[in-house]
Amino acid sequence: VLEFSVHDLKERREKIGIDFKLFDGAENFEEVYNIMRENIFALLKERMRITRLGGQIWNKVSPIPIFSSTMGDCIKNKKDYTAGGGKYRDDSLKFFGFPIVVDSLMAIKQLVFESKKYTLDEFLNAVRNNWKDNENMRIDAIHCNGWGDGSAASCELASRLQNDLFDMCGRLTGTYGGRVLMGHFGYTEVRFWGEKTLATPDGRHNGDYLAQGLTPSRLKKIPFATDVINSISALDKTTMASGCVVNIILPSDRINTDICEGFIRTVADSSIGSLQLNCTTKEQLLDAQKHPEKYPDLIVRVCGFSARFTALSPEWQQEVLTRNYYK
Repeated sequence: VLEFSVHDLKERREKIGIDFKLFDGAENFEEVYNIMRENIFALLKERMRITRLGGQIWNKVSPIPIFSSTMGDCIKNKKDYTAGGGKYRDDSLKFFGFPIVVDSLMAIKQLVFESKKYTLDEFLNAVRNNWKDNENMRIDAIHCNGWGDGSAASCELASRLQNDLFDMCGRLTGTYGGRVLMGHFGYTEVRFWGEKTLATPDGRHNGDYLAQGLTPSRLKKIPFATDVINSISALDKTTMASGCVVNIILPSDRINTDICEGFIRTVADSSIGSLQLNCTTKEQLLDAQKHPEKYPDLIVRVCGFSARFTALSPEWQQEVLTRNYYK
């Protein structure tokens, strides 16, 4: 949605049949934010329309009797879950790219409408040209407040966006008439979709990695993991019934069991639904690339799965190496 809000992708808009609005012409940040919000809701409505259409044929082509036998009321109603027999009919949507959207909106807010360092046209044109000849502007965008830095500015915007997403889902109808819940999750899309996504206002180039779940963008060199936890704690956890995923790498050369325990207990009090924790250092991983025989049991959490670092492809090793390494 962010990509369509920035880039004039007329052919793609016509192909998918959603008339996304562009940020062009917005006179203040509220207009930019409202365009983004309206574009998101347009996509969500279309997504659930298609999902409901599919739900009408699932019981004919792919019933799930074993699952249905464990779901309340299916046996009593003598209906498969895919035929609407279940007591619980909630759907869930997994949002992907929340940190990129927050950072992009923050950059526009601070550089265009607060400091007025650039006009909206100048800023959008730089993004559309993949920041060519605008490296200083790109650096300014990266240095704006952003998701995970714990600042009041980014936490306020992120909380607002999160609450709006939750409200949008509350106005949708699920596949079988139930609620639509939400969460933040990503898998190998950090690379797969990142490679296909054009530049964004947060400073990303065409094809750069995206952020996974609620994991801060790797463009933001956030020094402390506690800043990330404070940012996530600013979100209302009751709005994320479908969970969220966060990647954090702690320094193995400065961690003991007491610190690790305290960190995990702190995470448990936040809104983090799924913590993907690594304890290593960038130096250790770089050395493992050069001398894999020395690290046969160095395990890293990638995205939804763990693997020996030395067994990963060079592309996935590089993805891990470019992440944030906290103090």
